[in-house]
Amino acid sequence: RNSRPNDGPTSSGASNSVLPPDLSPLHPERPGDARKCRCTSVYDGDTLTLSDGAKVRLLGIDTPEIGEPFASEAKGHTTRHCGDKDVWLEFQETGGPGNEKNKDRYGRLLAFVWVAVPVSGPSTGRAGKRRQQWLCVNEGLVAAGLAHAYQPSNSKKVRNREKLLGLQDFARRRELGQWSAFMDHDVLVTPSGSAFHKCRERGSTESNCKFLR
Repeated sequence: RNSRPNDGPTSSGASNSVLPPDLSPLHPERPGDARKCRCTSVYDGDTLTLSDGAKVRLLGIDTPEIGEPFASEAKGHTTRHCGDKDVWLEFQETGGPGNEKNKDRYGRLLAFVWVAVPVSGPSTGRAGKRRQQWLCVNEGLVAAGLAHAYQPSNSKKVRNREKLLGLQDFARRRELGQWSAFMDHDVLVTPSGSAFHKCRERGSTESNCKFLR
């Protein structure tokens, strides 16, 4: 099935829905090879600017474009966690920013973005260390229903692809964020799996698309 926005009222969704532990975007530790940077501005839900001027595109997800429903909510989510704060970038390929495989065609860095978030309860642990967890912002956006799981092609799958799909399914079933304004449709999938065509009616295997005639 595919989903398309309807013209009904929108809602930010319930952010406190309980996620299964294996789907939580919160982690006890950040990746050891993640690189610390400073985020100076947020363009939209999945695009950041760093203090050195580099642009970062959040890997494995796609948020609504500016002007689309829930674009401001997605940007607000990312701004709240990253805006004018330290962030840690985890790259899919080795070599970090110096590897062209870690960039998109626009020259933006492709990365998972991690931020520290405080743990509820006492502010320090037994050793006097500040208690905190690590949020993968990419996963958090999908969990909140403010982003889709995304990959540019079947040959370029991100390492946590299955988890992102699980988070997307969780948000969709609970109608969180943009999923509160989406409707399911039965679709026909082209043999290559690269396109979807809406069926004439639910349960039908026929389409009005001229390319399928």
